[in-house]
Amino acid sequence: MLKAADERDGTLSRSPGCSVRRPVSEFRWALGRIAARPLRITLMIFNRLNDLRSNLGDRRAFTLTELLVVIALIVLLVALLLAALNTVQKKAKEVATTATMTAFSGACDAFQMEHGFYPGIVPETILTGYPLISGTENALLHLTGGFAREDDDPAGYADLVGGWTEIQFGSGSDTYKIKHNRAHIGNGPIINGKPYAPYFTPGEKDFGVTEGQDGAGQVLPDVLDAWGQPIIYVRRTRSSGTLAETSSSLPVQYSMASMTPYLSSNSLGKLGGDQGMNSILNTAPDPERTFAALLGHPAMTDPDAVPLVGPARGAYMLLSAGADGIYFSHTDGPGTGGAPVDDLFDAGDAFYKNNPHIFDEYDDVVMFGGD
Repeated sequence: MLKAADERDGTLSRSPGCSVRRPVSEFRWALGRIAARPLRITLMIFNRLNDLRSNLGDRRAFTLTELLVVIALIVLLVALLLAALNTVQKKAKEVATTATMTAFSGACDAFQMEHGFYPGIVPETILTGYPLISGTENALLHLTGGFAREDDDPAGYADLVGGWTEIQFGSGSDTYKIKHNRAHIGNGPIINGKPYAPYFTPGEKDFGVTEGQDGAGQVLPDVLDAWGQPIIYVRRTRSSGTLAETSSSLPVQYSMASMTPYLSSNSLGKLGGDQGMNSILNTAPDPERTFAALLGHPAMTDPDAVPLVGPARGAYMLLSAGADGIYFSHTDGPGTGGAPVDDLFDAGDAFYKNNPHIFDEYDDVVMFGGD
């Protein structure tokens, strides 16, 4: 489900207070109504049976048939209650996830307003060739601190030893090095020699190391959704060119590389989702084209164009895998467990061409931000 478009569409408030508190209270009210309903119905049944027993004169107890009918009705009502509770819980987690993504988006926007670019200590050109950490981890270090780059201060960088871990991207003349220290994460970044307060302060449940991811980022914290899965952050590198496809000579606006540590996992996060076997960002005949379709404005992207070009929805994208723990699962959206759909561009079904809003049908939570 596409939870938000970019700010130009006006579809999402940047204030967590106005977008979260009221839905939560409504869920609690609905939960109370749902929980009370089976009890009222059960009491009505017992009262009705009791009236019937009284009208029959000398019978002093319920018959076996009467008891079995009541038990069957109670079982049915409990099943209905559990289904309703699952729906309420799912909605509550979607609201909580949207609130976390809104807070992170606000931090990215505040960072950009102060520094002129969106957060990420390693350039996208480096991550494209060497995706050792995710785009989310790359941004978190910039927003919360606990990092150092060799290029910023080679002498000071060499002096960082106890507690500092180095990650080297590339080799030879292409080498790019950073160090991180988890004890300093949250103290705020040091940018161009100047210390700053942290731009992002996540809640305890919204922040943690993701199990099962690939790469050197296995020890770095991630932003987590309400299901315990990492939230993807991808930033745009340029405002023109193809949306994501590298098959042409045109430059690319977005690269999928910063998602690799998550998408290449066969058991990601608390839900243990196998992304490689189930995400259409892996299983599609052309994953880059599928990603490009997600990024482009539905009304401004020609589904027949090769490659897909046009304006992206925003300067960055945030993506939660939703309740199933898979980023756009091939059994979600137009697909089912018995008939998974990997190719949204299939000539026969033409899912994307016939419905440019096809991504709204998935349980994933997507948010775009920036100009």
